[in-house]
Amino acid sequence: MDSLKYTKIAEVNGHMQAEFFKSFLEAQGIDVQLFEESFAQSSYVSPLAMVQVFVPKERAEEAHQLLASYEEFQPEQEDEEGEDEA
Repeated sequence: MDSLKYTKIAEVNGHMQAEFFKSFLEAQGIDVQLFEESFAQSSYVSPLAMVQVFVPKERAEEAHQLLASYEEFQPEQEDEEGEDEA
């Protein structure tokens, strides 16, 4: 018997990235819950603490597709050596 209503769709490094994903998915009408290890929320917070991203089970596939489409369309970073300069 599976009584859990939420499922984990991602685990990211850092609260800032997790909050971005949360805002992105909530803008699409998907409820999001974030979970961090309790020690990560102490006064000695690591900016790269692992954060788990959970959504309702019935919206998990949609959330995966939205995040995949977001990651697919990220602009490429410019080359630091400036190859495009003449």
